[in-house]
Amino acid sequence: MGSITADFYASELRRARLAANLSQETLAQAIAYSPSLVTMVENGRRAPSIDFTKRCDEALGTGGLLGRILEDLLTKDVTPEWFRPWVVVEQEATSLWTYELALVPGLLQTEAYARVLLNNDETKVVARLDRQKVLTREKPPPPAMVTLIDERVLHHPVGDATVMREQVAHLAAAVSPNHRIQVVPVSTGTYHHLDGPFVIATLEGRELAFLETAARGFVIEDRELVSQLRWRWDTIRSEALPVGQSVELIEKVAQQWT
Repeated sequence: MGSITADFYASELRRARLAANLSQETLAQAIAYSPSLVTMVENGRRAPSIDFTKRCDEALGTGGLLGRILEDLLTKDVTPEWFRPWVVVEQEATSLWTYELALVPGLLQTEAYARVLLNNDETKVVARLDRQKVLTREKPPPPAMVTLIDERVLHHPVGDATVMREQVAHLAAAVSPNHRIQVVPVSTGTYHHLDGPFVIATLEGRELAFLETAARGFVIEDRELVSQLRWRWDTIRSEALPVGQSVELIEKVAQQWT
């Protein structure tokens, strides 16, 4: 793993194991993993998985300590510096208006879908799933959301058919009074949606935007630029299917992924 945080995880795992008077072999047997994996994680040469961490916490009676380290600390090391300001905005936003052209937005990705996109990098997967807690937070309440996705997102294969069927079905299930998802059909008459994905957030009474490029993303605070993006988002939405028809299309595509 090669970071200060990863070393902290490794040292806490080793400390908890020794405190429980267990050898690496005994712990491995208790959590149904190989002794070599336990050794590599303790030496910081292998990233721990979510399942590995959960089993260690249970076997060592740590009260979820390792899980909290993995979620609250380790994830910070894999979040690009340019994306961190937006994560802060995202976690406090009262509303989010998203448009995605090619992939399912990160907040709505299943674990299997995210794993394919992130090459099964465990720490990056944990970081992405950790962001999704914004959808179930209590204080402040979850943001009101409207997500626009191009129809291509539903058909573009990420992983195998099982991954896609689960992911597309997850999109349909994510629709609620607080979260509307609308599909922009391939037959749309506008071309504004072809420029790429972006998100607009409301935070403390003002709007900010996040514009993504192939190399990196940018948080935009300039009111005029945000206003231009908002006009573009409204234009795209005007071409989208209503929520009910969107859900019907999403569910139909999910059944086609067999």
